[in-house]
Amino acid sequence: MKGKAFRIVSTVMAFLMLLSSVSWTIEKHYCMGSLIDVAFFHKPDSCGMPLDDTVVSQAVISDLNACCSNEIITIPGQEELNLSSGSFDLDQHVFLAAYVFSYYNLFNVAPERLVPFSDYQPPMVVKDICVLDQVFLI
Repeated sequence: MKGKAFRIVSTVMAFLMLLSSVSWTIEKHYCMGSLIDVAFFHKPDSCGMPLDDTVVSQAVISDLNACCSNEIITIPGQEELNLSSGSFDLDQHVFLAAYVFSYYNLFNVAPERLVPFSDYQPPMVVKDICVLDQVFLI
């Protein structure tokens, strides 16, 4: 249970860090005072009123553009992040590596060795073979 709670809290904190460091932009397109489109990651769609330069004069185009408006809301993200990366020199790296290695191996329990012939019964010795063959270690 403790491990699951730790994973949940760390995931939520990483998600909050991502949300706070990313800038967000919301774009809204209004036409004739009514909201037409809201866009988060792309440009908002326009009203859909086709403007043909040959039929409509420039004065009408400027009037149509005046009735439409775009609203952009920008939520800035966190620009300055303090990274606590600390500066270690080589001696500190070597000491830290040796300490972690020795501390990790302190709690490793060596597995029990498997002896494949532990259930093997040796044959019964009826006669001493060294004496019969007259082979002695000197």
